[in-house]
Amino acid sequence: MVQGAGLKNLKKASKSAGSQRHKGAGKYQAKGRKQKNACRPHAVNAAKPQVSISKSINKKNESVVAAKAVACGMKFSLTDLTDKGTKEQKAQLKARDKKQDKSTKLTGRLKDQIAKLKQGTKTR
Repeated sequence: MVQGAGLKNLKKASKSAGSQRHKGAGKYQAKGRKQKNACRPHAVNAAKPQVSISKSINKKNESVVAAKAVACGMKFSLTDLTDKGTKEQKAQLKARDKKQDKSTKLTGRLKDQIAKLKQGTKTR
């Protein structure tokens, strides 16, 4: 038999099952919830305020949690969280001090009124 005479009738080499499985490895599905785009533009516009509100709530919650963590003495590698935490902690202290001011208590208010009355009698 002449060499190479029977090569015309040979089939292509079959591909292994593993190579077929890995063929689509580059095309992977995104994990998580699958979202369907809204068909109606007014539905999209109706959802925009809710998205902005939820983002602002999330930012506030993040700063409150960071403030609690900073107050406990935790160390962050992320400086933005540390900055948010210290700012929020200072704001909370300021608000608490404002509430605990003497003018909010009955005795403090009465003392202020007496002082104003005394000043009013001196000017007459």
